[in-house]
Amino acid sequence: MNPRPTRRRKVTFLTFNAFGIGGVARVVANVASAMADHHDVEILSMLKSNPESTFPIDERVAVTTLFDATKAGKKWRANHPDDPRAQEAERPPVTPLLERDTRLNALAERRLMERLADTDADVIISSRPSLHRMALDMARPGVPIVGWEHLNFATRYEGRHMGRMLDAVVPELDAWVTLTVEDEEDYLRHLGERAPLTRTIRNSSGMVGAATRPPRDSKIVVGAGRLQERKGFDRAIEAWQPLVERFPDWQFHIYGHGPDQAELQRQIDDAGLHDIIKMMGYTSEIERVLAEAELFLLSSRAEGFGMVLVEAMSQGTPAVSFDCPRGPSEIITTGRNGEIVPDGDIPGLTDALARVMGDDELRRRYGEQALVDSREYEMDHIVARWNELIDEVTRTGAVRRAARRVVTRPLRVLRRRRHG
Repeated sequence: MNPRPTRRRKVTFLTFNAFGIGGVARVVANVASAMADHHDVEILSMLKSNPESTFPIDERVAVTTLFDATKAGKKWRANHPDDPRAQEAERPPVTPLLERDTRLNALAERRLMERLADTDADVIISSRPSLHRMALDMARPGVPIVGWEHLNFATRYEGRHMGRMLDAVVPELDAWVTLTVEDEEDYLRHLGERAPLTRTIRNSSGMVGAATRPPRDSKIVVGAGRLQERKGFDRAIEAWQPLVERFPDWQFHIYGHGPDQAELQRQIDDAGLHDIIKMMGYTSEIERVLAEAELFLLSSRAEGFGMVLVEAMSQGTPAVSFDCPRGPSEIITTGRNGEIVPDGDIPGLTDALARVMGDDELRRRYGEQALVDSREYEMDHIVARWNELIDEVTRTGAVRRAARRVVTRPLRVLRRRRHG
């Protein structure tokens, strides 16, 4: 696949927090950096939560932050209470979709409106539903807007508010990007004739895959992710308990932090597993951790895609995973590169772990195939798909959007602020 576009363009990634530690910040940094070989790339971030980006961003990528939420930013505003910018930061946004997020304020909102109205981008790729709406309403007429979805269809439509928002916003986009084929099919079926151009573009972790599978004898199973209910670490802990007697010298290491950390630690302690299941906190060396692990365990209740599975596979580490929506079943094939267990079947998860932990040759075979299969997610393939989409929407989408463009309420609000 040829990753090169028909011509170089200005591409703006519109995201909530490019300085966060989550999956969206990671894939935006990875894709934006890789696309700098082909385009003039900008990341427009609503917030700056840390002094430096958690994930490396190519120096050719221009990063613009609309609101400094770091300690330094808070200190500056506290020391300059009479400054109009500090006062504006104390007021809530007026745009309904932004108003729902207490981390945002009128200063960030105004700056976003101004940047979108004056953008010189050839295409805007937005990574959050509320930002899709803002980009559609505020961007210079004729600029194609691509919505980039990072959660699965079922999760998005659990709440009526989000479902209604997507039903209104997605058909207006020039293109809609999902992470899995199943999600693409769901949106096309749900929206019918109203669906925009819809494509599946899988994520790439940006992690450099191992040339060959590294040997290992750690007897460590790894899980990683934000410590919250959605990630299902409570289910992993429950599944591990019957394994202790048969595999007393194996350990389960959980990497990450989040709101459920104390509750998960209590579950571990109550089960008497504190010497076997260990909460390792956040690590910036996940590549090394995965390369040393015997096995990766994903126990999530839902995933947008399951990028961490690809990261594990890229180091030759096979995975055992629940078949949660969405992603794992498109990445893992039982009997080939790992084991998929029906979602919520905790005894089944225990059995799958025991089967792979107890068979050195099976782990080796799964791991070698996982390494081969992970190459499908290498960045060259992902960038080629993005370049094809950008070529298509810049050729056809701008004309279509310019023809139906209207001046919206947020734009009128901005004009009143500027002139009145």
